[in-house]
Amino acid sequence: MKLNEFFKGSIKIAVAIVISVIILFVIGWGGLKLLDMKEKVDTKKYEIIKPWLVDLQENLQITLQTRTKLVNGQMLAEVTIDGYPPYLSDPNLKARNRNANLVLLFKDIDGFKVLAKTIPIHDFSEIVNAKGLPTGLSYEFSNYIGVDDYSRISQLRVEWTLETQIPVSRASSKIVDSTDSDPCAPNLSKAERLKRLANFGTLRQISDGSYEAGSHAVTFFTYDNSLLYCR
Repeated sequence: MKLNEFFKGSIKIAVAIVISVIILFVIGWGGLKLLDMKEKVDTKKYEIIKPWLVDLQENLQITLQTRTKLVNGQMLAEVTIDGYPPYLSDPNLKARNRNANLVLLFKDIDGFKVLAKTIPIHDFSEIVNAKGLPTGLSYEFSNYIGVDDYSRISQLRVEWTLETQIPVSRASSKIVDSTDSDPCAPNLSKAERLKRLANFGTLRQISDGSYEAGSHAVTFFTYDNSLLYCR
């Protein structure tokens, strides 16, 4: 009799242990699910595009706009440069600046660096207008970064290694100052305008009817070669 009672007691204890283990497992599983759901909710809000605007007019004559979002642990970014200043088209500086860089510094609220991205100028794509003239640059990239780090980013700063001062030779200075060197003067033939345009640097045709030299450009109507645009 006592033996039966012993076995019954043992069975009750075993059942209680099993039930306790199951309850602990359910609680643990539920806790993990709640944490997972919270993490997904926290991550989801960072999938909304966040814009960053940096005014570089004073030093580079451009405005830099960046859009970022975090998806599956990757920061996706689109960089757009509004403006195409003369130092980007000048033949001499264009060659020197080919290996120059823009450095995007994503920082926290106190100015400490969270992420740095170096972009060579030659990796940018040109943005052109309806006339085929460049008006800016664009670039896209992705970078692995954790939610915690991405959430810390509160400001964007930009550094650069660009050369912006266009060297002007004495000869070209005399030509530019001459009253008969302006390619935008009225009542000129196409040949004369191109001849004068060539005084500002290497003459290049950038599209049908459009030519540039240095920081100057001329566009003609293709049907009669009359002047459409000149700067």
